[in-house]
Amino acid sequence: MNHYVKAAVRAQRLSAVLLDAAKSHPRGHAEGRALRAAARHLLGAGNALATSALSGNTDRATDRAFLLARRQLAFDTSVDSAVIDHVTAPVTGITPRLEPLSSLDQDHVRRHRRQLAQLLDLAPRFDDRDDDVATAAFTALIRLYRDRARLVDDIHNGRTAQPTATFRTADGRRSGEHQPGFLTVLIGGQVAAELAVPLDIAAGEIWRLIADTQPLTEVSA
Repeated sequence: MNHYVKAAVRAQRLSAVLLDAAKSHPRGHAEGRALRAAARHLLGAGNALATSALSGNTDRATDRAFLLARRQLAFDTSVDSAVIDHVTAPVTGITPRLEPLSSLDQDHVRRHRRQLAQLLDLAPRFDDRDDDVATAAFTALIRLYRDRARLVDDIHNGRTAQPTATFRTADGRRSGEHQPGFLTVLIGGQVAAELAVPLDIAAGEIWRLIADTQPLTEVSA
C-alpha cells in the first residue's frame, strides 16, 4: 500500500473513532464539539493525502488540516494529540515512541513497561484490512495515551496507584469510576464515555454526567 494511502486510511479510521467518542458526550458538551471538529479536519487531511498518492507529495492543505485537528484535541478534549503522530507516521517516516521515564518506583516502572508492550501490540493493527480491528486499535491507543498522562502526572506528584471512587445508580445500570481528573461512565457494564473532569469536581456534577451520558446505540450520528 502506498504510504500516502496508508496515512489517508489511518486518518479516516481515527476520524471515525473520534466521531464515535463524540456521541457519548451530552448534547452541547464542549468536548463533543471539539471531537467532531477534529474528526472533520482528519477527514480533510485523509482526502488530501489520497490526492498526494497520485502527485507524490503533500500540500499545505494537508499540513493545515492536521494542525487544526491537533489544536482541537489539545485544547478542548481528553484525547492526546500525539495519536495523530500514528496517522502521519507512514508519510513522515517517524515511528512514535513513549519517552523513558525518570522514576524508579516499581509501580511506575511496571506501568511504563505495560504501556510499551501495549503500543508494540497496537502498531501493526492500525493498517489491518478489517476496519473493526483497526478502529479498535485506535480506540485502545487513545486510552493508552490517557493512561500515560496519568502515569506522568503520578510521577510528577509522587503518587503511585490512583485512588478510584465508584458511583452507582440505585438500579445498578449506570455507574462512574472517578479518578483525579478523569471519569469513566459505564452503562450496563459497558464503557460509554471517558471524560476529563476538573480536579475539584463536586459529587453532584459527577452524578449529572453519569445521568446525562447516552449509550452509543441511542445517539444518532
